[in-house]
Amino acid sequence: MRGRLPYNECRAMERINRLNPLLEVLKSSPERVQKIFIQKERGPHRIGEIIREARERDVPFLFVPKQKLDQLAPGHQGVLAEIQAKAFSSLEEILAGAARPFLVLLDEVEDPQNLGAIIRSAAGADVDGIVLPERRSAGLTDAVARVSAGALEHVKIARVPNLVRAMEGLRERGVWLVGADG
Repeated sequence: MRGRLPYNECRAMERINRLNPLLEVLKSSPERVQKIFIQKERGPHRIGEIIREARERDVPFLFVPKQKLDQLAPGHQGVLAEIQAKAFSSLEEILAGAARPFLVLLDEVEDPQNLGAIIRSAAGADVDGIVLPERRSAGLTDAVARVSAGALEHVKIARVPNLVRAMEGLRERGVWLVGADG
């Protein structure tokens, strides 16, 4: 059932103008997609996939002139979707779904391009989740989603107030920690 989130659960709206990230959101979290704008003029052949997925999941879409998309989202791939921002998971949620947790803990990764690339690699390695500190860390922005090429939709990400305390808690639970430094 689609509807509005209660006030205390409202999340910011974001935009996706790339095909792969939008397809992944449609497949894994269609309830986050509010509306899709699709260029009227012939565009990339994969736009047909977007239309099929949107119809199957009852996601509203609208055809607009390419000029309008160019104004709204320069560099688009023939689509623009308004979506609710991805919600963070809790560390407990990530641990609950893993018998032997495989986590990636990141400290001071502030560049969204780097975070997106790490998420893409982590998804390929089949991690259970990624843990970020609340401060000095990139958020889950459009740039992160774009660089992750859709992997953001398949990896749980937690934000913790203090990474050192989170590591201590993991160690107490018997989780092995291996670190690397630049």
